[in-house]
Amino acid sequence: MDAFGIAIFCDDIREEVGGKVSLIGCYGTDLQFTGMSFPVGVPKLAIYVVARLPIEQQLPQLQLRVYFPGDADEAPTTKIDLTPQTSWEEEPVGPLVADLEKARLLRFPIVIAPALLKEQGFVRVRLKYGPQLVRLGALRIHSVASAPPPAA
Repeated sequence: MDAFGIAIFCDDIREEVGGKVSLIGCYGTDLQFTGMSFPVGVPKLAIYVVARLPIEQQLPQLQLRVYFPGDADEAPTTKIDLTPQTSWEEEPVGPLVADLEKARLLRFPIVIAPALLKEQGFVRVRLKYGPQLVRLGALRIHSVASAPPPAA
């Protein structure tokens, strides 16, 4: 099994009683600003990461990285080192990976507040898993000149 996962971009993340998580204001494929030029500040950018990692091997060093548009590969906006004490769960994987019974599950909220977006491009989320860099997701950031006219 290879490590894999997803990043969900939203305005806020709320951890609820009983383990329920609410993602508020989820973005689709992009975050579009109308009539604004860069740099643009947003009060908060939240990212909910879910990753599944092989259970049959020792956990390597883990680090979550968030790159804003314009960041160099060696200089992400945010780096978060994860330790084995981070909230890990072991769970059945399900039909996507039929030949495995279990995987390590990582669920991790990232909140960047305030967030300064210096230019158009992509906010990229990566998990450094030992020597690998696992792609978890990207959110396109762009600006348009003005709002489209209302539909007739």
